[in-house]
Amino acid sequence: MTDPGFLPIVVRIWQHPVVGTSMFVVTRKLKALKCNFRNMQRREGGLAINTEQSQEFLCRLHVLVQAFPRVVVLHEMEKFARLRFAKAVTQENNMARQRVKTT
Repeated sequence: MTDPGFLPIVVRIWQHPVVGTSMFVVTRKLKALKCNFRNMQRREGGLAINTEQSQEFLCRLHVLVQAFPRVVVLHEMEKFARLRFAKAVTQENNMARQRVKTT
């Protein structure tokens, strides 16, 4: 739900007209949402893989920053990598919380 593309997808699917009983309409729209969200997940990759790659990238940048402390671009890249890693960890934690609620 925190992804910026989430709400526009839900609005677009929910506004699409479907003919039938109320339960049929809801079922069709939920199936369409599921398909769209799976495609979004495939494009972005798995959460565990994203977290691992983000952490690896951050570690490599940290080594470069230590080796070349006066290069400002490396500091900016490290800041970006920290934000990316934090976002990946947050998404992975949210998914884990959601899975715990369903079991």
